[in-house]
Amino acid sequence: MVAIDSANGVPCECCPASLQIENNFVYTVFCNNVSNIRDFYVSVSDNGGISFDSARRIVNSNWLSGSCPSSRPSAIISGYSLLSVFMVKINKQSWIKTYALHKTNLTAGSDILVSPNFPLVRYNLNYP
Repeated sequence: MVAIDSANGVPCECCPASLQIENNFVYTVFCNNVSNIRDFYVSVSDNGGISFDSARRIVNSNWLSGSCPSSRPSAIISGYSLLSVFMVKINKQSWIKTYALHKTNLTAGSDILVSPNFPLVRYNLNYP
Protein backbone atom coordinates (compact mmCIF):
# COMPACT_ATOMS: atom_id res chain seq x y z
CA MET A 1 0.00 0.00 0.00
CA VAL A 2 1.20 3.50 -0.79
CA ALA A 3 0.85 6.06 2.00
CA ILE A 4 0.48 9.05 -0.32
CA ASP A 5 -2.21 7.85 -2.75
CA SER A 6 -4.89 10.16 -1.37
CA ALA A 7 -2.79 13.36 -1.39
CA ASN A 8 -3.07 15.82 -4.27
CA GLY A 9 -0.24 15.91 -6.79
CA VAL A 10 2.86 13.75 -6.53
CA PRO A 11 5.46 13.30 -3.80
CA CYS A 12 8.17 15.92 -3.80
CA GLU A 13 11.03 14.24 -5.63
CA CYS A 14 13.74 15.91 -3.54
CA CYS A 15 12.07 15.91 -0.12
CA PRO A 16 12.47 12.56 1.67
CA ALA A 17 9.58 11.55 3.92
CA SER A 18 9.92 10.99 7.66
CA LEU A 19 8.71 7.74 9.21
CA GLN A 20 7.92 7.13 12.86
CA ILE A 21 6.88 3.71 14.14
CA GLU A 22 5.26 2.85 17.46
CA ASN A 23 3.88 -0.66 17.94
CA ASN A 24 1.62 -1.29 14.90
CA PHE A 25 1.31 2.42 14.09
CA VAL A 26 3.37 3.79 11.21
CA TYR A 27 3.31 7.57 10.67
CA THR A 28 4.67 9.16 7.54
CA VAL A 29 5.11 12.92 7.15
CA PHE A 30 5.92 14.01 3.61
CA CYS A 31 5.97 16.91 1.18
CA ASN A 32 3.85 16.86 -1.98
CA ASN A 33 4.24 18.70 -5.26
CA VAL A 34 1.14 20.14 -6.94
CA SER A 35 2.28 22.24 -9.91
CA ASN A 36 5.40 23.26 -7.91
CA ILE A 37 3.39 24.15 -4.77
CA ARG A 38 4.99 22.22 -1.86
CA ASP A 39 2.76 21.39 1.11
CA PHE A 40 3.26 18.92 3.96
CA TYR A 41 1.00 15.96 4.72
CA VAL A 42 0.72 13.12 7.23
CA SER A 43 -0.67 9.63 6.76
CA VAL A 44 -0.97 6.88 9.38
CA SER A 45 -1.25 3.11 9.35
CA ASP A 46 -2.62 1.24 12.34
CA ASN A 47 -1.72 -2.20 10.95
CA GLY A 48 2.06 -2.06 10.60
CA GLY A 49 2.06 -0.36 7.19
CA ILE A 50 -0.25 -2.75 5.35
CA SER A 51 -2.67 0.10 4.62
CA PHE A 52 -2.76 3.83 5.35
CA ASP A 53 -5.58 6.28 6.01
CA SER A 54 -6.19 9.31 3.82
CA ALA A 55 -3.33 11.76 3.76
CA ARG A 56 -4.08 14.97 5.66
CA ARG A 57 -2.49 18.30 4.89
CA ILE A 58 -0.75 19.67 7.96
CA VAL A 59 0.42 22.93 6.48
CA ASN A 60 -0.86 25.00 3.59
CA SER A 61 1.93 27.50 3.02
CA ASN A 62 1.53 27.65 -0.78
CA TRP A 63 5.30 27.41 -1.04
CA LEU A 64 6.01 27.80 -4.76
CA SER A 65 9.29 26.16 -5.72
CA GLY A 66 10.20 25.56 -9.35
CA SER A 67 13.33 23.67 -8.32
CA CYS A 68 14.02 20.79 -5.96
CA PRO A 69 13.91 22.42 -2.53
CA SER A 70 15.77 19.55 -0.83
CA SER A 71 13.89 20.15 2.42
CA ARG A 72 12.26 17.43 4.42
CA PRO A 73 10.03 17.15 7.43
CA SER A 74 11.31 15.56 10.60
CA ALA A 75 8.95 13.87 13.04
CA ILE A 76 9.03 12.28 16.48
CA ILE A 77 6.49 10.68 18.76
CA SER A 78 6.33 12.26 22.19
CA GLY A 79 3.69 11.11 24.64
CA TYR A 80 0.33 11.43 22.92
CA SER A 81 1.67 13.63 20.12
CA LEU A 82 3.26 13.30 16.73
CA LEU A 83 5.53 16.33 16.44
CA SER A 84 6.91 17.51 13.12
CA VAL A 85 9.22 20.32 12.10
CA PHE A 86 10.17 21.56 8.63
CA MET A 87 11.39 24.56 6.69
CA VAL A 88 8.99 26.38 4.35
CA LYS A 89 9.27 29.46 2.17
CA ILE A 90 6.63 32.11 2.72
CA ASN A 91 6.85 35.35 0.74
CA LYS A 92 10.39 34.38 -0.37
CA GLN A 93 11.56 34.05 3.25
CA SER A 94 12.59 30.85 5.02
CA TRP A 95 10.49 29.92 8.04
CA ILE A 96 10.66 27.00 10.45
CA LYS A 97 7.27 25.43 11.13
CA THR A 98 6.52 23.06 13.98
CA TYR A 99 3.29 21.15 14.23
CA ALA A 100 1.77 18.84 16.84
CA LEU A 101 -0.94 16.27 16.17
CA HIS A 102 -2.67 13.91 18.57
CA LYS A 103 -1.20 10.59 17.47
CA THR A 104 -4.40 8.51 17.54
CA ASN A 105 -6.88 10.82 15.82
CA LEU A 106 -4.50 13.37 14.22
CA THR A 107 -6.38 16.36 15.63
CA ALA A 108 -4.30 19.48 15.50
CA GLY A 109 -2.42 20.67 18.54
CA SER A 110 0.07 23.51 18.74
CA ASP A 111 1.33 25.11 15.55
CA ILE A 112 4.39 27.38 15.73
CA LEU A 113 5.94 29.45 12.95
CA VAL A 114 9.47 30.63 13.77
CA SER A 115 10.30 34.06 12.36
CA PRO A 116 12.83 34.40 9.53
CA ASN A 117 14.67 36.79 11.86
CA PHE A 118 15.56 33.87 14.14
CA PRO A 119 19.34 33.41 13.60
CA LEU A 120 19.20 29.82 12.28
CA VAL A 121 16.40 30.58 9.83
CA ARG A 122 18.37 33.39 8.19
CA TYR A 123 20.78 30.76 6.83
CA ASN A 124 18.13 28.78 4.87
CA LEU A 125 18.03 25.92 7.32
CA ASN A 126 16.75 23.01 5.20
CA TYR A 127 16.67 20.33 7.88
CA PRO A 128 15.63 21.88 11.20
